[in-house]
Amino acid sequence: MTLTTETNNPYAAPQSEVMRDAERPEGVVLPFEDPAWTSFGRRISDTLKWLYLDWEKASQGLRRNLGLGAPIGFYGLMALVPAILIGLLAIIDPIQPFWRVWMGAPRPVQPSGAALIVALVTVVLGAPASAAIGVAVIGLCNHAGLWLVKGTREGLGLLVTFRAVLYTSAAVTFLTLPFSLLGHLPGRVGSYMLVPSLLISLAASFYKGTLLAKAHRTQVWRGILGVWLPILVFGGLAAVCVASIWFLGGEAFQRAFLHSLRGGR
Repeated sequence: MTLTTETNNPYAAPQSEVMRDAERPEGVVLPFEDPAWTSFGRRISDTLKWLYLDWEKASQGLRRNLGLGAPIGFYGLMALVPAILIGLLAIIDPIQPFWRVWMGAPRPVQPSGAALIVALVTVVLGAPASAAIGVAVIGLCNHAGLWLVKGTREGLGLLVTFRAVLYTSAAVTFLTLPFSLLGHLPGRVGSYMLVPSLLISLAASFYKGTLLAKAHRTQVWRGILGVWLPILVFGGLAAVCVASIWFLGGEAFQRAFLHSLRGGR
């Protein structure tokens, strides 16, 4: 920003040059990426508020800055750290998924001794690596799906997609955190507390698609379809593989498969 003086009065105090509207960068900065925000806690809470309730501002913030440092940090705080804690808790106090309750399977047994230590270390060390790979794969697949439905014609690029995936994944993980914790309640109550978490995760595909479309300035249906295309393709291939093995493997394989679903009982 340059300083100018009034031409008619050489003794006037310097005045800041006003940036014309056409020269202003588009959109607003997400609170988490604005160091001038009131406090760090407010930066987190206001970013979540935008992601949940103010999609127009959130989408503008996603394309306002193309850096990945802030979204990675936000994802680490709101998704990766809770995921590690939930993983550690699941090892110390194994949960019983609702589908295993339906099948009459016993509750998983807590590992002990060396197995417990290996499991805890695996979660702590493996979660960041698996999260990095997962975000990379999901981001590439979502961008490819958006490209296939011609939702990238604005040319905003892959970084906008990665920013949208990081921020929306963090928001969804943080939203499902209470239900994941309630899954450790004793008895069937804890098992069925995982159902809302599963439903939220399914609905998150529509949420991510909507915010992705708004970030890329395209129609919402293109964003949703772009997110669902990879899911349908990979889901269809997995279903075909499982069905082929099921029918070609014979009765022995079918019994072994059901036996494994019941926890080996």
